[in-house]
Amino acid sequence: MKILLWQDETVSIDLAALAENLNRFFGGLLIFEAGKAPVKISGHFINNPETYNALLKLNAVKTAAKTAERVFVITKKPYDNNFFWDAPPGVLSIFSCFGWEDLTSLPLSNGVIYLIGWFISNRIELRPPTRHDEITGCINDFLWDKKGIDVCMRSAFICAECMKTFEAKKLSNEKRRLFEELIILLNDLSTASRANNDILSFWGFRASETDFDVFMCHNSQEKAQIRLLSNQLKGQNIRPWLDEEQIQPGRAWQDVLEASIPKIKTAAVFVGNSGFGPWQNVEVRAFLQEFVRRQCPVIPVMLANVTTAPQLPLFMRQFMCVDYRKTHPDPFKQLVWGITGKKI
Repeated sequence: MKILLWQDETVSIDLAALAENLNRFFGGLLIFEAGKAPVKISGHFINNPETYNALLKLNAVKTAAKTAERVFVITKKPYDNNFFWDAPPGVLSIFSCFGWEDLTSLPLSNGVIYLIGWFISNRIELRPPTRHDEITGCINDFLWDKKGIDVCMRSAFICAECMKTFEAKKLSNEKRRLFEELIILLNDLSTASRANNDILSFWGFRASETDFDVFMCHNSQEKAQIRLLSNQLKGQNIRPWLDEEQIQPGRAWQDVLEASIPKIKTAAVFVGNSGFGPWQNVEVRAFLQEFVRRQCPVIPVMLANVTTAPQLPLFMRQFMCVDYRKTHPDPFKQLVWGITGKKI
């Protein structure tokens, strides 16, 4: 399900970086995206339902609401009831950070992550029948006193009462997986907040430019198919290493490859009708050494155009193969699972 993060002109947060990091937690379960342009909230106050109805008439929000499970809009404009947020029926939620600097010294990006934690807690039914009126630091505090947001971000935990309610329910595997990732997310938020750090700084802001998720090992005769697959993987927030994108003209490809391989998490070895290329075996052998040392997955992938599959090298026959000649199980989902360790 898609979760869209948006902001109006009164706020400036790197929502793209937040979405990128959230997808590392919940990839395959939830997909977070940042709105491309600010939205306009008319008036000086947020009113439910008037402000919500007005926003849902905007073309960009209306379109997003058709495809997203939840659309969050962040603003510094206050609610007329002085709440942080409201939860009317539908997909839209407006988060007001009015007076944020008077409530906490922590950055607003931490507050957005707290909001996401609250949303996921609701989604997996991780809450008692009524929210906590007092400030406990639990994700399910109602926050009647808005100053409690500082304590809640620094605590960012799930109290024993809420845990007991959650454990008593028979929930799906998906919701339990969401719960596991939520615990890690809240731990990160608490650790960053207690140190007075921006959560984005705590996460390293963005993935290192030298880190890649998967090495695209292939015969150059299959380049068109590999480009298409590379773009599909990017759509899942997976960063592929593809020779034509990473090797600068004039550089020796062996040197670039040798420097890059230790920084790549997995390898996908694509086998097409053209068989193995003259250098493909060299690439595979080099990555195999890293696989042995770092236990990196090596994924054989049979492309759809294979009619007579070439004999795989002996060391690759032990690995589970992704087969694009079959429709079930979905080969792309299998490939993403092999790369990320998470099913989609």
